[in-house]
Amino acid sequence: MAMGLLIESEEANRMAAELAAIRGVSMTAVVVDVLRKELEAARRKKPGKRTVEGMLEAARRFREGLPAGMHSSDHNDLYGDDGLPC
Repeated sequence: MAMGLLIESEEANRMAAELAAIRGVSMTAVVVDVLRKELEAARRKKPGKRTVEGMLEAARRFREGLPAGMHSSDHNDLYGDDGLPC
């Protein structure tokens, strides 16, 4: 069963035709190949947010797991009164 994809863009048509000619394949093969590569790249990026918002959200979740009154920057229990590691 044939499926249709209608792209009404002269630029897209021109680029697909040029790439198809260079590769010696059909325009359909070019479109499928480019879409496959872009989709794979998008899927690789999806799992880990690499944005400031994502980092702040991770820090918030981390803080929620700490006991009440404890701060992640409090490392006093690692050092003696003389300031040296225990």
